[in-house]
Amino acid sequence: MIFNQQYEDREYPTSIAVLGDRRIENVKMYRYLGSEIRFDEHTTGETEMNLRSDAAECKFYSLAKNLLNMKINVKIRVNMLNSLIRSRITYGCQTWSITKTQLDHMTSVYMSFLRKMTRGGYKRKEDSWSYVLTNNDLLRISKTIDLVTYVKEQQLNYVCKVVRKDNKSITKQLMFNSDRSRKTGPWTTLLSSVLKNENCKPDDLFRRIMELPK
Repeated sequence: MIFNQQYEDREYPTSIAVLGDRRIENVKMYRYLGSEIRFDEHTTGETEMNLRSDAAECKFYSLAKNLLNMKINVKIRVNMLNSLIRSRITYGCQTWSITKTQLDHMTSVYMSFLRKMTRGGYKRKEDSWSYVLTNNDLLRISKTIDLVTYVKEQQLNYVCKVVRKDNKSITKQLMFNSDRSRKTGPWTTLLSSVLKNENCKPDDLFRRIMELPK
């Protein structure tokens, strides 16, 4: 696979390597450590997001007998949801570089699960398409945090861990790599996302990280 192919006017090659007398297929997509990677998605792309939501929904309905059982305390069911389903939605989220639209979609998937698990979750107001229970109501009843907050916490913790690494660390060097993509559109990285979430400059964030207890 050619990652982030820059020459869009060229046809994607079917092979770029030869083993003996056999040409090795150059695929456009493959799955690595549970993540879906495409040649033309230089950040966390739609392919990966769709895989995450599909995996979560499959697991949710396989456990629906317990998760939708209103006789079981909601706190127990939400703990199950977060352990077995939210973990699938947010798999690898500490390194995500996604847009607000993508994050909103994943949040919608998670909130739909909470709404199904809550009695009257899909009840609508009279003469309105609005639900009686808002998303904040669902989070309060479920005694859990929203997906956006969870993802931000995971990303901040990961950045803290990487910043504390030795400067020779490959992971640290990649995080602070200044190379730019030639593709059009806004440039979003994990580090820039964390800086935006924390509303601070790099030096301020690094100072805070180094002051935190290990």
